[in-house]
Amino acid sequence: MKIAVITNHIPSKWAHSINTMKIAEGLYRLGHLIEVLVVQRAKEDLNRLIIKDIHNFYGINKKIKIKFFRDYSINYFKEIRYTGPILNKLFDLFARIIPKLAVRLDPEKRISKYCKKSDFDLTFCRSAYHTVYYNVINEIPTILDLHGYLIPELIHIVKLTNSKYFKGIMTLNEFLKQKLIQIGFHAEKIVFMENAVDIDKFDRITNDKKKLRKKLNLPLNKIIILYSGIISDDRGIDIILNASNYLDAENISFYFLGVGKRKNSIKKWKNYIKRNKIESNVNFLGFKPRIFIPFYLKAADILLATYSAHCIIKNYTSPVKLIEYRASKIPIIVTEIGRLKKLCNKNECLFIKVDDPKDLSEKIEILLTNIELRDMIIENAYNKAKRFILEKRSQKILELLR
Repeated sequence: MKIAVITNHIPSKWAHSINTMKIAEGLYRLGHLIEVLVVQRAKEDLNRLIIKDIHNFYGINKKIKIKFFRDYSINYFKEIRYTGPILNKLFDLFARIIPKLAVRLDPEKRISKYCKKSDFDLTFCRSAYHTVYYNVINEIPTILDLHGYLIPELIHIVKLTNSKYFKGIMTLNEFLKQKLIQIGFHAEKIVFMENAVDIDKFDRITNDKKKLRKKLNLPLNKIIILYSGIISDDRGIDIILNASNYLDAENISFYFLGVGKRKNSIKKWKNYIKRNKIESNVNFLGFKPRIFIPFYLKAADILLATYSAHCIIKNYTSPVKLIEYRASKIPIIVTEIGRLKKLCNKNECLFIKVDDPKDLSEKIEILLTNIELRDMIIENAYNKAKRFILEKRSQKILELLR
């Protein structure tokens, strides 16, 4: 089939853009002709100045075409901090006063026209809610990839649920499926599966930590405990930092791989370390392109998936890091909270109590001393990772066409 994957925030560092490009890669591997269509605004333009090779950045096949559609309205600046929200409200006001002109300026309408003209057999939309609506009206078979349910645009999309051109929704779990049914979507038009991993990218990398650490300029004589993902308050960063104080700072190093939601996020945590007199060896690696993530994960001794009690997505999350952790063959420690209690079991990770740094430090000590337990966790976690490969999730999406 000829399939269009439609989204925004390409290129970017955020997990949803990574997931979307993984889907494009998975569909391509199943033998389909794939084109990624992107809404182009200021953020995308700024990122493209830095990221020259988008295919290499996401680790996808260069035969997957990527086409950008510029937003010519003031919404072009909608995601610029401070000014963006103001301009967004102005455009909403403009859209109410002159709706026809607002629609004409909508880049997602141009994307839909392009899809119609290009005779795509299927379109797959992530964070492109207007495109879903336009495509169904234009009689283009369309699937929506949805990782939440508190989204205003769903009010309009739910009206399309009876259309034969609205093929349905791909989501993450049964919890989200039930929420979407409550909103009004038909149960038979919703399929779910956890996020996927490109396990081959991990299998091709050596398990020799010494070689990996030399390549990445990491210490050879330290135990490395690594967290990968968003560096934010609700991910239990403070729990990790406080847990480090209970451990041997001379032999153990903590590494954080990723960025925060704000530019000053890392600075905030460095100030937190000074303010709380945390003396452990803590290092912030910042953002790294996707192609390097497997190397860093496999170079570690323990991987952390921590979440705090006030994490708003804890009941329906499907963390990319957790699936990649499993594929890396490194033991995992996970917060026993919300959805994570169902995603994992005690045979593939060690659970820690919510917001309990002392418990985290104790579980780290257990993994460092109990080789038999560590090996069991690694084996079971890796076997589970093999159930969530890219091709399987992409095939699950196509079930909606039956």
